[in-house]
Amino acid sequence: MARASPRDATDSGRRALSVLVGSGNWSPEVADIPGYRVVLDGVVYNGAELQAELDLDRAVAVNGAEIAARAYRAWGEGALRRIKGVFALIVWDRGHDRALCVRDPLGMHPLFYAKTADALLIAPSIDTLLGHPAVSTGINRALLVEYLTRQWTGSEETCFTGIQRVPPGHVLRVEAEGYRVYRYWNPLPENLPIAWIPDDEAEERFGTLLSQAVARSLAPGPAGILLSGGLDSSTVAMVAADLCRQAKSDPPWALSLTVPEPYDEEGVGRALADDLGMPRHLMSHAEAFGANGPLAAALSLTRVLPAPLFNVGQPAYVRLSSAAGQRGCRSILTGEGSDEWLGTSPSLAGNMLRATDILGIYRLQRALARYYSGVRWAGLRGIIWQFGMQPALRSAWNSAAAAGRGLCGFGPRRAADETTGALSRLVPEPWIAPDRGLRLQIAERLAANRAADRPSHKIEHAYRRAIHSRFDFPQFGLRAEESFLLGRHSGVPQRDPFWDADLIDLIVRIRPGVRIRGGVSKALLRNKLATRFPARGFANQRKSPSRLMFIRTAMLAEASPAVRALDRHWALGELGVVEPKQAIEFVNHCPEDKGWRAWYLLNLETWARAQMQSGHGG
Repeated sequence: MARASPRDATDSGRRALSVLVGSGNWSPEVADIPGYRVVLDGVVYNGAELQAELDLDRAVAVNGAEIAARAYRAWGEGALRRIKGVFALIVWDRGHDRALCVRDPLGMHPLFYAKTADALLIAPSIDTLLGHPAVSTGINRALLVEYLTRQWTGSEETCFTGIQRVPPGHVLRVEAEGYRVYRYWNPLPENLPIAWIPDDEAEERFGTLLSQAVARSLAPGPAGILLSGGLDSSTVAMVAADLCRQAKSDPPWALSLTVPEPYDEEGVGRALADDLGMPRHLMSHAEAFGANGPLAAALSLTRVLPAPLFNVGQPAYVRLSSAAGQRGCRSILTGEGSDEWLGTSPSLAGNMLRATDILGIYRLQRALARYYSGVRWAGLRGIIWQFGMQPALRSAWNSAAAAGRGLCGFGPRRAADETTGALSRLVPEPWIAPDRGLRLQIAERLAANRAADRPSHKIEHAYRRAIHSRFDFPQFGLRAEESFLLGRHSGVPQRDPFWDADLIDLIVRIRPGVRIRGGVSKALLRNKLATRFPARGFANQRKSPSRLMFIRTAMLAEASPAVRALDRHWALGELGVVEPKQAIEFVNHCPEDKGWRAWYLLNLETWARAQMQSGHGG
C-alpha cells in the first residue's frame, strides 16, 4: 500500500509518497530519481524499447519502476500512453507537488484508494485498505441494490463507502487543491475521425498483434490454457503452441473442465490439443467444484472476497489453476474478451435503421443468427425491434426529457415523477430497497446517470459509443479484479490476450463488415482456424451452450431452496437492502425468466453476512 501524506518533515514541508507494509504477496518495484519517486505493481511489456528511446544503457539492469520514472521525467503525462503493460503505477512528482495514480488501459490490474484525515491511501487490494484503521468499512448499500438488480450507475464505487477504485485506463491525479479522476487512454477519441484499418490489411495486422499479445502472456514461463474447444480458446491455444515451438520451449498445457452434453466441447478441444502436441489435464465438474457441488463452492468463495462473487465458474477455475501450478505453469491463458471485441454487436442495428442501411441490418442479422443458434433475439424481427426501434424510441424520450419539454407534456414539474417511475421500472419488486432513504438515494443515482442519448444517423457515431460503453461497463472490471485477486493468491495469474491494449487499439479500427466477412461472426479467428484445421469444423462452428451455462443451471436448481432455508435474521434486511419475508415469497413464486434472482439474492446475503461478522458495515 502506498501513502500520499499532506506533510512530511523530510521533504521541506511538502507532501510525500511512502510505501507501507502490505500483504505478503505484494512486492512492488520502487524507484527514486531526482525529483521523482515511482511505485510500480505489475508488468511493463516494452521496457527494452523505452530504454532505447530514453537512451539508457541497456547493459545496466533497471526495473519497470525506474523506466517509468525516467519516461515521466522525459515526456511528462505523455509517458502514460507510451508505457505498455498491465500495472498499477504511482508517480510522485516532487517538483509539482503532485501524484499520479495510474491503472493500465483495460484494468487488468486493479487499483483502489481511500481518503483519510491526513493521507490518501492507494493499494491494488481492497482488503489491504480495509485493514487500515483510518479507513471506513461501511457497506455501500446502494451498490448492493445494483448488484441485485444488475443495474450499474458507475465504475468508481466499491462495496465499501470508504474505498473507491481508479477505473481502467484512468488516472487519479492528486494535488494540493484536491484530486480528480480522468481517462488517459482512448483508442477512439471523440475529437478525431476513426482511422479505419484498410480492409485488405486487417487480417495480417490482426495476426501480428494477436501473436504479440499471446507472447506477452507467455512471458512469465510455462503456461496452461483453459481450452474449451470454442473459437476463442482454440485460437489462443494455436498461437501459443506455435510460439512455444518456435522458441523451442515446452508446449502449454491444455486445461479442460468436462461437463455433460450439450454443454461440452471437449471432443473438439481434445482433437485440437492432439494436433498441436499439447499435454492435457482434464478435470470433471464434480472434482472441480467439490463434493458439495457448485452452489456450496461458490458461496464458500464469496465469503472471503471483498465483493460478491461475480463469475460463478471461479471455484472450478481456481482448482484448475492450482492443478496447473502443480505442473509448473506460471500463468493461465484464456479466450476471454473475444466476444466483446471481435464479435459484432447487434446494437449497431439501431443506427443502421436510422441510416436506412437495410442491407447492413440483413448482413448483421445473418451473421449473428449463424453464430448464436437458437437465440430468440437473433431473428430479423428481434434485431430490428430489440436493438433498432426500442433504443431509438428510448433515445427520443430521454432527449426530450433532458430538454424539459418531453412527450405527453413532460417538463421540469414532472422530473421527480419520472425519476420515481424509472425507479419502479428498474426495481419493480417492493422487497428490494424497502428503506425509503435508500430508495431515494437510488432514485438520485439513476437520475444523475441518465445522460441524454441523442439519436444519430451516423453509423460511426453509434460504433464509437458502443466501443466506449465496453471500456466503461463496470461488469468487465469486476470480472478482471476478481480473476486478478484469485490469481495473485494462487500464484498462477490469469492472462487474457484478447484484452491486450495494443490488440484492441487495432480491433476497434477494423470495420465491422470485415469481422463478419463471408457472413460469419468472428471471421478473423474463424478463417485462421479453418485454414489450419479444415477437418475440425471451425468454418461453421456456432456458439454452443457453455460450461458456464451448465454451472448456472446446476446452481439455479439449488439456489431457491437455499434462500427459503435461510433464517429470518438477514444481513441484507438489517442493511435495508431487502425485506426478507417478501424476498422469500418472491423466490417461492419466481417466474422462470427471473429465476436467477434467487442466486443473486443468496450470493449477496452470504457475502453481507460474512462482512458483518468481520466487523464491517459500521
